[in-house]
Amino acid sequence: MSAPVCMILCYSTICKGDTTYLNLQLNGQGPWRIYLSDGSSINLLKPELILPVSPDVTTIYGVDSITNASGCTSRTALKAQVDVLQPPLTEMLGPAESCLDQQVIIQVKTNNAAVYQWTPGDASTPFINPLVSGNVGEIKKYTVHVTGNNGCSTSDSLMLKIVTECYDKKAGEMDVRYYPNPTNGDFTVVLSSVVDESANIRISSMDNKLVYTLENIPVLGVNTQRINLESVAQGTYVLYIKCGSGELKDKI
Repeated sequence: MSAPVCMILCYSTICKGDTTYLNLQLNGQGPWRIYLSDGSSINLLKPELILPVSPDVTTIYGVDSITNASGCTSRTALKAQVDVLQPPLTEMLGPAESCLDQQVIIQVKTNNAAVYQWTPGDASTPFINPLVSGNVGEIKKYTVHVTGNNGCSTSDSLMLKIVTECYDKKAGEMDVRYYPNPTNGDFTVVLSSVVDESANIRISSMDNKLVYTLENIPVLGVNTQRINLESVAQGTYVLYIKCGSGELKDKI
């Protein structure tokens, strides 16, 4: 009596989250007992097994041995590798609140993108500039579907609540938000623009002593800067932001 003969087939490359199939084909007299390389085993009555797999990372699947109904064993190891491509990593940037009839800038930051598709709407750019409509208290959802250069896709969303009072400021045509204010010295400045801007941030004490400066910040879409002034004395400081279209001075 001869040992069973086995062949294992699969599609070798998928995107994370997709499913492929391992196709195990045998000949000879069944049933068969298949011993897998992960220590498990499968009893098979038919000469073909189609097994769905959805690995998160590149994975090698293996068969260590096969025994047929006659007790003959094949110890020829079989392996099939499924290569898993990763979808783009995304981060949504934009306000959590806005007033009615105010335009906002929402951007998806990604490490690997070839195609963008936003909803609502049909924009295909890294950022959008929608006019907020609806009712006070309503939460709007903006979603982007991103396809990477490797063909793998993912989606991400930003939730925006419509409120009655808005506290965004402007430096020329550039939107400026900073929070928290008052601050304990650790705060965030968010700069947003639909056109290319280059911004400078300066922070001075009330007696005009410079305590922080950051220059030539590129702004197209949303740029977030985290600032830490915990090493300086507590008190009131002056935040000065200047770009090509204007400037802003405010106390923090």
